[in-house]
Amino acid sequence: MLESGHSVAGYQIVKPLTENQLYATYLVTGSSPASAKLLLIAPESLADKKPRQTFLDRSQVLLGQSFPGICSLLAAAADDETCYCLYPVPAGTSLADELAAGFSVRRSLEVVRAVANGLSLPHAAGFWHGSISPVSIYLDGDSVCLDEFALASLLRLDFHSGIDPCYGSPELVRGEPLGSASDLYSLGIVLYRLLVGAVPFCQTDPFATAMQHVQEQPAPLPERLSLLQPLMDGLLSAASKDRLHADQLVEKIDHYLLMPEIDSLLSGSDEQPVEAETSTVESDKPSPVEKLVDSSDMAARIEERLKDRATVLQESREAIPDAQRASSARISAIGKQREQKTQAIKHTPPKQKSAAGRFLLLIALGIAIGGIFYLLFFGTQPGPQQLGTGLPQPLLAGLETGTQQLEAGRLAAAEKTFQGLIADYALYPQPYNNLAATYARQGDLERSRAMLERAMATDSSYVTVYRNLGAVYSEMARDSYGRALQLGKVQQTVALQVFNGDKLLSVNSLEGAGQEQTSKQTTVQTAGQATGQAITPTVAAQSEVAGAAPEAVSEAAGTEPVVAVVDSDVVAEPTTAATESLPEVVLPPGPDSAEKFLRRWAAAWSAQDVDRYLSFYSADFTPADGKGREPWAKRRKSRLTRPKSIKVTLDDFSLVRQDGKQMQIEVTQNYKSDRYADRTRKLFNLVYNGSDWQILRERSLGRVR
Repeated sequence: MLESGHSVAGYQIVKPLTENQLYATYLVTGSSPASAKLLLIAPESLADKKPRQTFLDRSQVLLGQSFPGICSLLAAAADDETCYCLYPVPAGTSLADELAAGFSVRRSLEVVRAVANGLSLPHAAGFWHGSISPVSIYLDGDSVCLDEFALASLLRLDFHSGIDPCYGSPELVRGEPLGSASDLYSLGIVLYRLLVGAVPFCQTDPFATAMQHVQEQPAPLPERLSLLQPLMDGLLSAASKDRLHADQLVEKIDHYLLMPEIDSLLSGSDEQPVEAETSTVESDKPSPVEKLVDSSDMAARIEERLKDRATVLQESREAIPDAQRASSARISAIGKQREQKTQAIKHTPPKQKSAAGRFLLLIALGIAIGGIFYLLFFGTQPGPQQLGTGLPQPLLAGLETGTQQLEAGRLAAAEKTFQGLIADYALYPQPYNNLAATYARQGDLERSRAMLERAMATDSSYVTVYRNLGAVYSEMARDSYGRALQLGKVQQTVALQVFNGDKLLSVNSLEGAGQEQTSKQTTVQTAGQATGQAITPTVAAQSEVAGAAPEAVSEAAGTEPVVAVVDSDVVAEPTTAATESLPEVVLPPGPDSAEKFLRRWAAAWSAQDVDRYLSFYSADFTPADGKGREPWAKRRKSRLTRPKSIKVTLDDFSLVRQDGKQMQIEVTQNYKSDRYADRTRKLFNLVYNGSDWQILRERSLGRVR
């Protein structure tokens, strides 16, 4: 993040506030307004023409809107070097900072009523917030303000950037169009948190939390708050059409506030600590993703045992005088016996111990200890249910046939094969998963999601199905805002893992090429150097798949000495499940290798030698903006010569794929100039021209922290 004293778009930075993968927030000063919040957006997220134009069009619409109790957009801009939004600074403190103090039931209803009242006018005008949570609600005495209104319609927020999964609506998770009903659902979760002292859904994994909003209904309010259950049902209905509107919510809360019994109700903060309430809420219903143990019976048994223990302790206290006397007598007798044994031992000559006996004793002791450690750490750990062990032979053969068709690009044949397997083996998740992968290759994420959910219904313990479903949900969620505004729909393909008999196969969504994985680590031979030397890559362990929006990345600095300028020709792209599961190969250093080529490229950049730097790029190099190599070369020349000093170093080389004279290689780039410093992960497409490598394409995969 930029430090205080820097200037961005004419605004002076007072101090940095927050940062996520998509934007950084700063408190700034300027001529109008005197103080504001500036959201500095990573230019890579708006590098393409369509999202940038969409951002500008929507910001123009929002700039003309002003609503009471709403922090509306003040300014916005997006160009090759600077992308930002400007919002007013809300008065007071955020609700998130006030939660620890606790809220009465009346105060909780008043806060939610004020937010709903503020949402009434913008909802009627066709606008919605999109990311309501305690962080976006500000309290200043009796007044309530909603921060960063409609930011979700400008940027593609996700659960890692701008959206708290604990407060996300089911339609947001599913990637469906959003609207005012989504705001009411999130506001209902806020009310639930204020009343109960805990959110209804909260897992360590953001995707697991999001899935609970889709697959589960929040637990009912505690008995002491049952009077408010109809209100909660009207906000947290699974179907958006059944939820209350903002005006209806205000009317119902006004009705509750007139009830005298409201002041006698106890909220979660009044009755018990948050931790205890959280335990109660989370144990009401087991999650379909992670089977939890119902602790109600266990709690009853523990309580009964504690009562029995108390009775025993009481009886023992009554018998203390007699017990003390008996104990004193026993201690005296034991003391005399020990003294006699000690004297006998002193007068007994020591026995000579055999060396062989001691050696055998040590061996036996070592074997016993080793066996215990093995049983503790290895013997009782069941392996995760994953591959096709114990499956019927016809099913294995069908999976293999369908996977071959999918890999060859014969999608219609693969779809027919997997549908036939589902008809014959409806209780097995593998054919559902593979059919979902086929639909994903066709860009039909909705049908892919439905198949994966059916696979989870047959057996929710399959890790592969869980990961694939996460990839589909994340991609659908990232695209929800554009489809909510009825923009042109673009088919988005997601590469999923498929079951190929008793193996897992990651089929590339663009080229149809796949990399096999087995349940054990394997080693494959890959040629990776210009001299024809063979490289032995090690297949990396399969990583967890979670949807992630394109991360921020910056390369150079702009004309202002304090503004970070990002190379817009290098675009951050979302990492799909297929990319993460590809074998990762570490390139050993060697003469004339791709690694050595890229290090020479970095050295030319560091020396600010423009001609030598540009010579590393192929004549067929395609810039990300599609404007041609000549305009790109002019921009690169300006950015290489603008800073006083540049230092670029590379590390963590990994070969992704090689096919003949072309190679894909990932590398971590460390950039530092007198104006800016950054660390990013890049993907290079290299082509061998007969004498050396050249860069055919260059992409950023996101910032490395």
